[in-house]
Amino acid sequence: MSESSPRLELNEDILLEGNNSIPPPNIHKAADKSSDLVDTVELFKTILDSKLGELKSELIQEQDCLKRKIKEDVTLKFKGEGNRIQYTFNEELLDTVNKLSKFIPNSYTQAYRLVLDITDKIKSRNKKIRIADSSPAGWGTVREYESNAVASDSEDERKIRQAETRAIRTSKEKSKSRQQPYPKNPPRQQPAESYGNPAYAQHYQRNQQQPFRGSFARREPCSIDMCHYFSGHPTATPQPNRSSKVGPELHSPVIVNDKYLDTINDQFSTCFLDNDHIESFLEQVQYFENCQSYDKFKGVKGRLACHVKYWENIGACPFVLDTIKNGYVIPFIDTPFKMYHRNNRSARQNTEFVTKSIEDLVQIGCVIKVPFQPYVVNPLSVATQKSARSLAQVVGRIISITPVIGNVARIMSKFCYMEIESRIGWDIPITGYKPVEVLSELKFWLENVTMINYRKLGHYSKSSVVIYSDASNIAAGAYTVELENKIFHKMWTCSETVQSSTWRELKAIELALFSFKNSFTGKTIKWFTDNQNCVKIVNSGSMKENLHIIAKSIFSFCIQKGISIDIQWIPRKENEKADYISKMVDFEDWGVTHIFFNFLNDMWGPYSIDRFASVENRKVMRFNSLFWQPDSEAVDAFSHVWTNENNWLVPPINLVIRSIKHIIACKARGTLVVPKWTSAAFWPLIFDKHLIYQDYVEDVIVFKNTDGIYKQGSNKNTIFGIEPFGSPVLAVLLDAS
Repeated sequence: MSESSPRLELNEDILLEGNNSIPPPNIHKAADKSSDLVDTVELFKTILDSKLGELKSELIQEQDCLKRKIKEDVTLKFKGEGNRIQYTFNEELLDTVNKLSKFIPNSYTQAYRLVLDITDKIKSRNKKIRIADSSPAGWGTVREYESNAVASDSEDERKIRQAETRAIRTSKEKSKSRQQPYPKNPPRQQPAESYGNPAYAQHYQRNQQQPFRGSFARREPCSIDMCHYFSGHPTATPQPNRSSKVGPELHSPVIVNDKYLDTINDQFSTCFLDNDHIESFLEQVQYFENCQSYDKFKGVKGRLACHVKYWENIGACPFVLDTIKNGYVIPFIDTPFKMYHRNNRSARQNTEFVTKSIEDLVQIGCVIKVPFQPYVVNPLSVATQKSARSLAQVVGRIISITPVIGNVARIMSKFCYMEIESRIGWDIPITGYKPVEVLSELKFWLENVTMINYRKLGHYSKSSVVIYSDASNIAAGAYTVELENKIFHKMWTCSETVQSSTWRELKAIELALFSFKNSFTGKTIKWFTDNQNCVKIVNSGSMKENLHIIAKSIFSFCIQKGISIDIQWIPRKENEKADYISKMVDFEDWGVTHIFFNFLNDMWGPYSIDRFASVENRKVMRFNSLFWQPDSEAVDAFSHVWTNENNWLVPPINLVIRSIKHIIACKARGTLVVPKWTSAAFWPLIFDKHLIYQDYVEDVIVFKNTDGIYKQGSNKNTIFGIEPFGSPVLAVLLDAS
């Protein structure tokens, strides 16, 4: 309270006089003023503490930054850029951990923020390592990547590509401005890129024209050449007079006989610019000639040289003998100039692999170390895997020609698409999801792109065959229109039944196409199906491997047979006949085992045709079936002549009598397998009433133990194939010829 405020003094006498004589004090007003003052002081204290805390935090951060800068600028200097980057990252991580240890006892919020900061730094670091490892420019790409901020994560991949481009461009500019360690060669014709034998200048006399040798004019000496003539072995080092100074007009060429350029009539001469050049060249030749001790090598080199006497005794020609003694020498058209090339980028990026490979070659003696720079040094390269981006670029070019070549562009590139979709990253080498299939597709385009890259304008082909197909969970069916009304039907196996409806519909198209191959060859087909997925897959393939394999099989078969398919979807109500065929059940889908067939085939065979079979239970390559099936020779076996065939007959029971009568009518030969049912209608056609063979029956074998004779097919509701079978089985040899 201030001094000017009125004061209220109370004593005992005043209090005893009564309430009316006491002035009313303003007690509540004083209390409110005191409370406001306390709140103001507390608020001011809170704001001040907050500002001081922020100031302290900023001072600590500036101090830490200054300390890190001093460490970077003063304490350590690194030779390798990668080591410096890694050390800096580790220092930042260590500082953050130290801060974390200080904040944990006092502020859990600050500690949690630092933990998140550490996590972000580690993720960012790992990302940069992957970028540097996958980019040809290495850490240069990372530096360019960090120098350009990005607006959103969606642009991050484009930012990486731009950074890589800038880093490679910067690296090329630096390499252009770098001083060359060796002088550039004078202009000349393109030299050969390598030589096979290190003994570069040994004698190589020929008594006949060398292989791969073309005619060329002899080089005459020039007025600007210095010439040094010598006789004897070409590796004898000449001793020119270095002290004498001869003017340019008196220079004569230095000429060395080169075994690579020997001709029939005379020796071609290789000219060198000066004596230092020829001396260096001959010193290298001498060194390599002294290395020709084949006993030092662990490989196959020198094996023939150990047996040169044998080749001399059999009269081998001089070319063969010289090759055995000295190795094959590449016949250069012109002598290469001295040159030195750096290793290619692929070798520099795989230094560990290159070093190990060279050490292995040195160890087995395929290459040798030399104490000087060889005459010609060619670059090393490493065959590296291509990235998903490179494969995508190739596939994109293939798809771009779809308007010209049609659906083949999509069908013959699906495995490449699968490989691209299985990528880890765009610039990471592909993992080889389906390497054989991918290479097969790429080889197809390499061999055929020039032949199929055209289209006839105005070409029209009228559909000559119409076919409808359908598939159920029981069987596949199809029928043709205006083509003898052929019908295809096949029961599904147990493994095929569990497949998807699209797979069964697509398989029905493939099997029907195979079944009618003789009628469809060279024709244009209008194909109707009630499955929309099949229309798309037949035209373009599928990203599902099991479906694409069928689509590719259809495409390949059509190419081989010259068939053109125009496939179209129709509603199910317009495909009722094919739907009915696909739901038919073949109750006679049973047969005999291969063991039983082989037993009779060894005894009474070989059999040439199976008259009652399907593609699943046939016993020989040629067979007749109830409906058309792949590889079926004919349907309705009784409409064909059985003469001149050894027929294998396992007919349905209701067709046994007709089979016997037909073999008699055709005067044919065959083996009939039937149950021993004495009360059956076919029994009198095998035995008479005295159990004597009929005239056309040559022999009968009775199998009382029927285990392993019959087997079931897709129809499981049959007595044939159930163990044990209820009666013995007869094998009847028929011959009505």
